[in-house]
Amino acid sequence: MSVSNFIYTEWALILLLTALVIFIRTTVHLNKRVAADMLAVIALTLSLAIVDYIETALGEGQTYTVWRSILTAFKYSITPFIIAFCVRIVVGIKRNLYIFILAVVNFAVCVSSVFTHSVFWFSEKNTFGRGDLWFVPFAVCAVYIAVACFYMIRYSSRSASDYVAIGFLVVPTSLCLVLPFIWLDGFNRWFCTTIAICVFVFYVNILMQLTKKDPLTGLLNRQSYYFDLERFGFSVTAVVSIDLDGLKIKNDTEGHAAGDKFILTVAGCIMNAARAKQRVYRVGGDEFMIICWRTSETELETLVSNVRANTVQNECGCSIGSCMRGEGMTVEDMIRVSDQRMYAEKALHYGNRDA
Repeated sequence: MSVSNFIYTEWALILLLTALVIFIRTTVHLNKRVAADMLAVIALTLSLAIVDYIETALGEGQTYTVWRSILTAFKYSITPFIIAFCVRIVVGIKRNLYIFILAVVNFAVCVSSVFTHSVFWFSEKNTFGRGDLWFVPFAVCAVYIAVACFYMIRYSSRSASDYVAIGFLVVPTSLCLVLPFIWLDGFNRWFCTTIAICVFVFYVNILMQLTKKDPLTGLLNRQSYYFDLERFGFSVTAVVSIDLDGLKIKNDTEGHAAGDKFILTVAGCIMNAARAKQRVYRVGGDEFMIICWRTSETELETLVSNVRANTVQNECGCSIGSCMRGEGMTVEDMIRVSDQRMYAEKALHYGNRDA
């Protein structure tokens, strides 16, 4: 058991984590809190590898030492914290501390097991055994994985690439909970590297979201809008054009912070009204578009009605135009008609004054 042997054994892991640190520190568009959480995940993953390496070495001895129990308690405690930090990144910075409650409870249970043997125990001959609460660390990890999956799907742009990224994260992480029961001796050597690869994929997915989404609202951006029009043009059945009412006045009288809050509120109203196969984009300062796939006329009317109801409920105003695909119409034709109807409604709202 030595530092050089640890480096030799975990070289791939160390190289991967080092690359991640460099990328995170040099990504200028990454939110500071997200970057800090990602660095915490990396530190925890490296700590897990070190703890696992020392505990495995102690397990090769013929005599039990209490240090093996302490290290095992930490090993069972670190993984839930890693996944909890990932969940916090997905959920957002406004909802954070409560996310760690389960991880803290798991930590307390695992540390107490050093004395109570409730989760694990070791015989005098240094053999490992499971206590009555052996399932707690695995159940906590499973809950965190489920929560991460839920929020990633909820906040995704509902594209195939998003679901592939989610699957790549969820499946290997889930296997990390199952394989130790099937392939204990062999899998322990790959556990931390598997976690590190999942973290790397998680980071890449964050970068992909940054390129596709508007930084203020979290909606898909103008670039994604044009890309999706080109990719799905023939399958688009309806479009909706939305423009905020009164943003310029709010910016001039209350300041741009109030204007940003106004944009965020309306963006939330639109997103809450959209359903599956109805994708929302922020294409300009106060301009939004919704592209609909396989949406009926009734569903389109419901969408527009829900957007209006949500904005009224939140005391916001917007002008809306929509268009169903007619015979011989291209997507460009639909957008032109939708924009015309939106501008007509805006002119009516302002009494033909400048918007």
